[in-house]
Amino acid sequence: MFLHIGGNIIVPLKNLIGIIDYTSSASSEINQEFINIYREEGFLKNKLTEDVKSLVLVEEDNKYCIYCSPISSVTLYKRANNPYEIIE
Repeated sequence: MFLHIGGNIIVPLKNLIGIIDYTSSASSEINQEFINIYREEGFLKNKLTEDVKSLVLVEEDNKYCIYCSPISSVTLYKRANNPYEIIE
């Protein structure tokens, strides 16, 4: 199964590691350092913009990477746990 995380990006559920709420983690210095390191190393797969609501950690080609999503972490969690739900 797959998870649509917004911005025309779909990730396989089997590669999903975690979903982090960006708004609550943005105030943490450690989380910002983590994001900056991933950006510098080229593992931040898309741009960190103002509309980012969550960070999606996935494993691709035996490496960990982060996708920024404009969809809330709660909604992504629900989608991941019920992939058969039809979203209108």
